[in-house]
Amino acid sequence: MANQVSESPAERTFQYQHRLPPLPVPSLEGSLAKYLDAVRPFATEEEYQVTAAILKRFGEGIGKDLHQKLLQRARTHRNWLEEWWLDAAYLELRYPSQLNVNFGGPAPYLEHCWPPTEGAREYLIGIDPANKTLLETIQSSLFVVSLDDAKPYATAENYTPLTREALIGDPTIRWGDKSYNSISFADGTFGSNCDHAPYDAMVLVTQGYYVDQQLKATDGKWKGSETVRPMPLPEELVFTVDDRVRSDIAHAKQQYFETTQDLQVVCYAFTSFGKAAIKQRKLHPDTFIQLALQLAYYRQHGRSGSCYETAMTRRFYHGRTETMRPCTLEAQNWCRIMLNPVASAEAKRKALLLAFNKHNKLMAEAQNGKGFDRHLLGLIVASCSAWKSSPETDAETLFQNLVTSLHEMLHLATTAQL
Repeated sequence: MANQVSESPAERTFQYQHRLPPLPVPSLEGSLAKYLDAVRPFATEEEYQVTAAILKRFGEGIGKDLHQKLLQRARTHRNWLEEWWLDAAYLELRYPSQLNVNFGGPAPYLEHCWPPTEGAREYLIGIDPANKTLLETIQSSLFVVSLDDAKPYATAENYTPLTREALIGDPTIRWGDKSYNSISFADGTFGSNCDHAPYDAMVLVTQGYYVDQQLKATDGKWKGSETVRPMPLPEELVFTVDDRVRSDIAHAKQQYFETTQDLQVVCYAFTSFGKAAIKQRKLHPDTFIQLALQLAYYRQHGRSGSCYETAMTRRFYHGRTETMRPCTLEAQNWCRIMLNPVASAEAKRKALLLAFNKHNKLMAEAQNGKGFDRHLLGLIVASCSAWKSSPETDAETLFQNLVTSLHEMLHLATTAQL
């Protein structure tokens, strides 16, 4: 462990990024078919037929033109989605990201928030040029260490207090727009709070897994060098503030704590069995959990629940994520059979395997850049580009036709709970 901690590996993080293939653009027909398949568990027969007609018109009309624009963009961008996704999913949002965008959880890894503070920031910089230097010092750092006096540990199975503190704890000892806040609590537990914009949860999962493996390998005891290299002493960064800045801080804290009252956090460890038991039955643990969630929701509410599962696309150049829709017809059918008191064990098993196979197929396709959510987002963004750059009359027709189609699709998706 001493070598792993003190020595830098020869390979760098993004050393082989240029060797990865470009992110593909899915076929328009495939994406529309998958959208139709995804909405099926929630739509009535009438809604389904109307949706199918809308998709047919879209695919034969405006959709073709927009798809060609995506293909054209893909010829000049190795990842046609990268900039659009960063803007649409994170940077253009105008509500606090800590409670609406960022991911969170126990252990050293969680996510954070950024309320609308641009005006307050510019004012702070205007008071004293030194304030800008202090902000740049913090922003150029690799990460932030937050020392929190809270003691959120409950039990080995109950992670709720720890998760809650990491997600919506004291905002004055978190740096909201920092990519990684490592939170050290007074009782020896840890949490994380991170900006979702630059990276996704799997980055933190990988880091957490590495730390966990090293702790196990060393029995929790440091086995490296006892020599501490010379380091400069910490320096307090003192900002110049006035009454308006103090008022802005008070307002931000009030808004933050008021918003947290609307958030319920429950996090417990499931200890009855783990992934090893699932794998022994030749089932994928992730799929098992997703179907368990579907069954729990169906049992509680008497209907299927739309669900968003992230598929990683990091096998492609600058790849991030795609959406996989776990609520399939096969999953819905399995839930119904499971709750049927006269259904046989064999019928339940067959339905389960069909649901597993469908889920695994969709996940594999999404991971290979053949999902439909990001493709449809690309069509929307392409429509905006077309509206700005095309001749006025053509652009207006193009944009309005798309808006009409997408409004119809959006309405049906909303009423169908997709």
